[in-house]
Amino acid sequence: MAGKADYSAVSQTEKCEYNLSDFIPTKDNPSPEYKLYDFMTLGPFVLETDGAFETEYFYERHKVLDHDYLAESGGEASEVPYLGKQVKNKYYGPEFLTWRKGIRKWGDLRFDNPYESCDEALFRTEQRNCVYYAAVYINSDKEQDAVICYINSGCLLYLNGELVSNTPYGRVKGLGRIGERVLVRFKKGRNLLMFKIRVGYIADSIDISMSNCEIYPVVARSGNVVITPPVTSTAYFGTKEEPRQILPLFVGALSETNCAELTLKSGDYTEIHNIEPMTAGSTSLIYTSAPVKDKPFTAEISLELKEGANPSGNYSNNYELTPYNGFVGTEHIFTDFHFDTTYHQEQRTYAIGAIYITMEILKEIARNPLFTATISEIDYLHPVYSLYPECRKILKEAYKTGRVEADCFYNQPNELTSSGEAIVRNLIYGQLYHRDVLGRIVSVYSPGDVFGHPNQMSQICRKGGCNSARWGKMIIGLDALFHHVSPDGSDILHSKGISVENAMRLGITHCDRSTKVNAGFELYPKEGDTSWMSKTLNGAKFSLFSNMMDGIIEDEKETVKEKGISKIEYTSRDMTQHHAAVLLTRTDYKQANRLIENLLVTAEKFSTIAALYGAEYPEKALDKAWRQLLCAQHHDSITGTNNEVSFVDLMIEYREAAELAAEIVKNASEFIASAIKRSDEAFPVIIFNQHTWDRDEAIEFTLPLWAESGYALFDSKGKEHSFEIIGKTHDGKKLKAVVIAKVPAFGYKTFYLKKTDKPKTVIKSKDTSIENKYFKVTVDPQRGGGIVSIYDKVNKREFIDPSTDGPANRIAVLKEIHNRMETQHEFYTTGHKLFSDEFIADVSSEKTSLYDKLIVTVRLDVVARVRQEITLYKNSKKIDCKTIVEDYIDNDDMFTVTFPAALKGVKPVYEDRFAPHVTAKSAKKLSFQTHQFFMYSRCQVAPSVNWFDLGPTTQLKFTNSAGRLKGSLNIGMTAIIRPEEKDLILSANKLLKTLSKKAIPVTPYHDRTERRATKIIHFNEDISYTDTRFVLSVEGVRNLYEDELLSKLTEKQREKFQNLLNKKGVAALYIKDSDNYFKKPIDVLLIKAKSVYTLNAYLDELEKAYSMGYAAEIRGAVIASELEAIDDFGLGILNKGTIACSVEGENMLNMMLFHTAEFYGNIGKVTGSTELIPENKTHVFEYAIYPHEKSYREAELFKKGMEFNEPMFAVTEFETAENPFLPESKSFFKTDGTFIVTAFKAGGYPLAKMEGGIKSVFERGITVRGFESNGTDCETMFKFDFEIGKVKNTDLLDENETEVKSGKNGFTAFIPTHSIETYNIAVKKPQNTISASYPLGRTREIAEPTYIRSYEHDLGSMPMGYYRLVAAISRKVEALDDLNVRLGISLANNQPDKSESGVLKLILPDGFKADKTEFPYEIAPDSLLEYSVVVTKPAKDAKGFIKLQFTHDGQVFEDIFEFGYFNPKVRLKIEDNKVKVAVTNDTDSHLNGELALATPFETWSLLGFNTAARGEVGPCAIPVSLKPHSKERYEFDVKFTEDDIMNSWWSAAKLMVNGRIHFAYDAVKSERHNMGTHIFYDEIVDDNHSMRKLFEIQAR
Repeated sequence: MAGKADYSAVSQTEKCEYNLSDFIPTKDNPSPEYKLYDFMTLGPFVLETDGAFETEYFYERHKVLDHDYLAESGGEASEVPYLGKQVKNKYYGPEFLTWRKGIRKWGDLRFDNPYESCDEALFRTEQRNCVYYAAVYINSDKEQDAVICYINSGCLLYLNGELVSNTPYGRVKGLGRIGERVLVRFKKGRNLLMFKIRVGYIADSIDISMSNCEIYPVVARSGNVVITPPVTSTAYFGTKEEPRQILPLFVGALSETNCAELTLKSGDYTEIHNIEPMTAGSTSLIYTSAPVKDKPFTAEISLELKEGANPSGNYSNNYELTPYNGFVGTEHIFTDFHFDTTYHQEQRTYAIGAIYITMEILKEIARNPLFTATISEIDYLHPVYSLYPECRKILKEAYKTGRVEADCFYNQPNELTSSGEAIVRNLIYGQLYHRDVLGRIVSVYSPGDVFGHPNQMSQICRKGGCNSARWGKMIIGLDALFHHVSPDGSDILHSKGISVENAMRLGITHCDRSTKVNAGFELYPKEGDTSWMSKTLNGAKFSLFSNMMDGIIEDEKETVKEKGISKIEYTSRDMTQHHAAVLLTRTDYKQANRLIENLLVTAEKFSTIAALYGAEYPEKALDKAWRQLLCAQHHDSITGTNNEVSFVDLMIEYREAAELAAEIVKNASEFIASAIKRSDEAFPVIIFNQHTWDRDEAIEFTLPLWAESGYALFDSKGKEHSFEIIGKTHDGKKLKAVVIAKVPAFGYKTFYLKKTDKPKTVIKSKDTSIENKYFKVTVDPQRGGGIVSIYDKVNKREFIDPSTDGPANRIAVLKEIHNRMETQHEFYTTGHKLFSDEFIADVSSEKTSLYDKLIVTVRLDVVARVRQEITLYKNSKKIDCKTIVEDYIDNDDMFTVTFPAALKGVKPVYEDRFAPHVTAKSAKKLSFQTHQFFMYSRCQVAPSVNWFDLGPTTQLKFTNSAGRLKGSLNIGMTAIIRPEEKDLILSANKLLKTLSKKAIPVTPYHDRTERRATKIIHFNEDISYTDTRFVLSVEGVRNLYEDELLSKLTEKQREKFQNLLNKKGVAALYIKDSDNYFKKPIDVLLIKAKSVYTLNAYLDELEKAYSMGYAAEIRGAVIASELEAIDDFGLGILNKGTIACSVEGENMLNMMLFHTAEFYGNIGKVTGSTELIPENKTHVFEYAIYPHEKSYREAELFKKGMEFNEPMFAVTEFETAENPFLPESKSFFKTDGTFIVTAFKAGGYPLAKMEGGIKSVFERGITVRGFESNGTDCETMFKFDFEIGKVKNTDLLDENETEVKSGKNGFTAFIPTHSIETYNIAVKKPQNTISASYPLGRTREIAEPTYIRSYEHDLGSMPMGYYRLVAAISRKVEALDDLNVRLGISLANNQPDKSESGVLKLILPDGFKADKTEFPYEIAPDSLLEYSVVVTKPAKDAKGFIKLQFTHDGQVFEDIFEFGYFNPKVRLKIEDNKVKVAVTNDTDSHLNGELALATPFETWSLLGFNTAARGEVGPCAIPVSLKPHSKERYEFDVKFTEDDIMNSWWSAAKLMVNGRIHFAYDAVKSERHNMGTHIFYDEIVDDNHSMRKLFEIQAR
């Protein structure tokens, strides 16, 4: 019923108002703006409902809209809004809410206004929703019909107090539709249009806005049929010769209609549209069209509407029509959505949104046979497939028939913070699931939201089943389509999205959506009859990414066949620069991630060996750990997720993965040790080496307390190895010791603890230098204890230059802007800097028979105290460093450590995934200002996997005609410049591939300005990515840059160049060119030939030289600029997770340690009050300095980085097998050459394929993967200490096999340059085995029964077992009456190879009854069973929850359906060396769940594998059982190393029950670092009135 409110009294200045006449087209304005931008808004109103999370979101969204939140102010029908008006609010938040001017952002009406506490309101409900009112006044000078078209997340719409539209289910992300349409009649005078919008956060930011609201006045009526004005589009019907521009318009029905006809005339052209009968109030789009000409022109469009015998309705106006662009092909209309695991909100909210979106897309798949879609990632796709039976068949059928595909990978990882092996596993888990579960492999990698890419992605994708990649984030400097060349020389096609203009330029008949409509609605809606799209001249059709990319590949083949060359560019340009700070933010993540990646690979290695000798391979535990790691590596997770809850969730997930891996390493190595036949009864110490080369280095291990003095280690031959005691374990129960030992490749060596007469001497002093036979290291206390000298005693040279940029190992604290854009993704330093060398340090030394150590303590004023340890082992060329930042309690600081190198002519080289990566230096020093793809301060921060180096790269050696060296240069990031001529482009591609195989990023350029998508228009503007230029030229083809270079020469030099060209047929010129905007000097090599044949021959010689080494001779070149001397030395920095690195200025290496980043989601939801700052703690960072001769290749930096990150480890306490047989020293597997092994595991990935029968290692074989590291082809020997069978070279999926000739214990393989190679090796059962008394890894979750909807608990990936068999209660409830409801139950067997049988059990709360509580089943492979059960409640409002329990593979699982909410309370306090957690259950029900603890990385000992740990807080998680109306207390142990360092840390408890989560928090830290007089005076009084404390403060 319409309201009786009087709107006329609202003054002009108090409201948002539009005149309806402004929306009606006129001759002067035929295309008015139909969109409403300005609204008055009121909210948020929060209604806390009590239904099941998914039930309410999927099926009961109307609940929050059915409630009249304005009832106490007269009700919605009577509301008269105006700006500043206050309305009573009896819900969450302030007592009164105020009508405000709505916020316009990106053209939308947004509801995330900071002053309205939208985020806070959204967090109040499980459903993450609230209600806002949005109102606007419409003045009409007459009664006027109109179509209102709007897009939001669900609403009620009132016109003058009358409800005219009820659409609680609004837009669906990725599923573009016209929008909701309602045909209304505005009265004469002032009208109130008021939306009541269900604002939510589950579907990301689209749910907190109204992205479109338009009013289309009716301009013609016949009977009850009406039309709105046509709008122009850039889509066309007709033929290329006679195109017609499409002019869509709305047709509506005021009441039920008969058939009608719409006639359009434009000049001599007439077209007729038949309109089928319509129901009252309905609307639809009609796609009219009019002929166009070769040029824009004004056409008069006349429309006649006729319904039956009713009088015609007519409309006429002039329209600006535009010519057709001539494109003939396919315009691909994609439906795809990417969904974050975490971002603004936590996983549980996004998961529900992703599942809902997928369900809605599948509905459209079922409805429209023309529709296709790219859908979500596996962490959501698999639950949809497994838990929602209505989706299963549709999804699988659509997948098999090519109407649906996914993102190819398991998820969209942040590639730049993931190891190469982790990226490979992400691809494998994705491809095998897509193919073996859903039915089709995916040929396109589509990382729509991934922040940059490593240089080996083309090779990884190609070897993982992809022929192309399509990504979304912009990276400047690339064309719309390009072939990206990996360091092995392979490439695939990449697309960033291709417009019709770019498609036509490149000769491609496929483009992304390029047509537009002059309106806010969707031109190609995913609803209704879409068959008309096939009639468009541009060939619009719903497509998958693979449809377009396959089409482009075929187009390119035809072009090459016809023209001999592709128009699509080849490049190997650096693709890493996007959101630079994701490499640093939340250092806990980065350090944990690195450790877990390494532990998992080590766990696979030793459990594979253990499986050879009788243990069961821990497939389930490894699978869960890998999936948990992959889930955490999502691009909005590991990058520093921007909400507090997700931060805590991820810390728990990371720790779970770490513990799973560490346990397997411990158990597998102990199993192997148990089989060693020992020759001595003494206490054994078995040292394990996880790498495939012999190692001779320091190893830390533990010993019993009784071994503190008078003991040494002896090997089986009686050789004594002295060790040093370096402390005790965190619990004080064991000694920590270090020994230097040589251990064979991928194997072990046995030592015995025995008495010795040799004394251990530890000399402690205040020395400021330490040394071994290789280096002498000196620090200066007056300069903060920084390293002022690293002197190479062998080569008699200095590596550090402290004169300009301070000493090495210097801490710099850089202030950042607090509210920088996308805080966790970006850097933005202010210029304020604090350096440790500005303060005086305390320096002490510790010298033993094994090592020398310097200990530096420096207080950075009130920011923090820093302790640095610098250790030099006697046999090591590596200088080990540890930096501890004690009790950091501030904000907006970036901590970084710098190393000024005394090196000339060198370039930065970083370890990338499976290859090195040459990059550039920052233009300034320690100025980091970034946003997305722009580095505003011209900084160059790049990811360093294990190491980065400043040293030689690939060289050009210039000699005279007699071969005498005149000078050299190291090639940096390169531009190749050539004219746009076919043969020269092909020559440039040849050179590009040669340089790319030396890991040099290369960007090709024409010799003149060009505009190509986001490619930089001229090479002189691409300064940050260019250190070296190659210019290719052929006589007779003008090269403008060649002309410019030659003009800089003297007459004599030009003459010499020409004579060389005439005599040799080819000439080379070296010149340094600084003629660019920044005056940056760039090394330029011009190569000019008489013919293309001669040029290619010259380039062939370059390629030949580089295939055999890293230097090429340029003989007899004209040298027009002085070649600076270059050093054949380098300075490398090895890291353990601190991967954000740069080279600043000329020669200052810089490694970032941590910075803070403001959360902007869920602030205070963990702490209960203030924002969580995870960096407020004591930090520990480990890294090493590695000075070396020659380049990173000769220095074997790949191996050194892996050794540093994966130190050898020892097993000391284990049971001995009954019949041990292994020798006291053994190498299981060894490789030689430059092949680096990254994986050694049981063959295949059975759980990624959902297989139920896990085969033995003898049936599966062993998978070995690795890569060539030095950039030259090599022969590699694979030697095994067990018998092998057939060897097959495979792709990354362990498929596409090629047999390799092999012997009984090994094989030799040819490994191409930087190639990633995988081998499957059959193994034969050894003669001797032992039986395992315990599993190598966990076989079940910590809390059982395990809640299957793990995403509701923010637990990352799915539970152990991976939903191979899973039962669920449907969230769609059928209410039969007040007491009886019908529930659906489903059982999915996702295993393709195994049937299952058992019983599903339904457990009911007291008073509830069901017609059936047990469901016996026998289920075939790859099938689904469904059941129905009627549940009777004891009363209408009865509360309780139903459990569905089942058992699979030794685990007990359950699903829960709630009637009502059951929320326990949790409290946490750190005291008495305990984390004390109290949980209160005030409900009438017994609650079971899981209690997990999140703590900093430095508190995870991980069985000793975390060398950065200062303590152990644990366990990480425990099961909880809460009786009704009870309070339970739980205690977690806290053990820290006892020293003078303050252990500042925090802890967050996370309680998970019935699909909901609850947090509690506490921290240990100092209140402040500054002193107050009253506090200080109290301390003086307490110290017997002595002023000593003042002197101590002043001394500091």
